Amino acid sequence: MSIKNVWTLPCSIGILDRVTNNVSLINVIEQMNVPTLPVSLPPFYVVAQWQNGTDMVRNATIRIEIIETRSGASTTISEEKVTFNGRTGHRSFVIVNALRLESAGEYRVATHWRDDGTTEWHRAFEYPFRVVDVAAQQSGLPSA
Repeated sequence: MSIKNVWTLPCSIGILDRVTNNVSLINVIEQMNVPTLPVSLPPFYVVAQWQNGTDMVRNATIRIEIIETRSGASTTISEEKVTFNGRTGHRSFVIVNALRLESAGEYRVATHWRDDGTTEWHRAFEYPFRVVDVAAQQSGLPSA
């Protein structure tokens, strides 16, 4: 059985309650309106929940990327080594600072994993969101 990415979401604010270990996601991002392009986005969070699908200890590397759907260009925002002790979980809590985007259109937050000692990455999850160039939209130009 494989490692599963149960969910991954980008949001404006992520809050981790250290008493209950629950997480609150504020303003889950489905669309980002930007004033002009290119742009460096304001900081935002990406939070992911991972689960090991086996009873065995598993050492793996997990990766989170932002992918521009049209071109396929990607930016890795997090890569971390994780040890799962049996059917345990892991939460990735990433603050994304000043991600530079060149164009409007559809983007995806994509997650991948690989077992230590291997080179093959396995796609785990993708979450789509749109970037809209507000200035182009107001002027009647296509924003992608």
